[in-house]
Amino acid sequence: MALNHIYHSEPLLVVDGVYGDKTRHAVHAVDGVLVKPEPVNSTLEQVWMQLLDDIAEQGLAVLAPVEPGTEPGPEKLLWNLYSMIKEVLGETDTRKQVEAALTTFVSHPRIDEVLQK
Repeated sequence: MALNHIYHSEPLLVVDGVYGDKTRHAVHAVDGVLVKPEPVNSTLEQVWMQLLDDIAEQGLAVLAPVEPGTEPGPEKLLWNLYSMIKEVLGETDTRKQVEAALTTFVSHPRIDEVLQK
C-alpha cells in the first residue's frame, strides 16, 4: 500500500502480502528514496526504519502540508486523516473498520495525553 499510495508505483500493485517480482521491481524503482545514503548491505531493521520514517514524513505532508515556519497540530492531522479515510473508502465496511482502529488509537491514554497538550 505504501508503494502504491506514497511512492505512486506504476503499475499499481495488488496488495496480497507477497513480496514477489512486481513488489521487488517497485522497490527498486524507488530504491534511492528507500535506502537513501546507506550502503546496500544495511540490515533489514535499519532499512525498515528508514522506510517507515520516510512513509510517515510523506504521509503527514499529504495530510497536513506544512507552510514555511509552521507545524500542523495533532488535531489538524487527525481531522485531515479522518477526512481522507472518508474520501478514499466512502461508505464501506472497510472505512468503518479503519475509523474504529484510528479511534481506538486516539483514545489510548498516552495518545490522548499528547492530544490534550
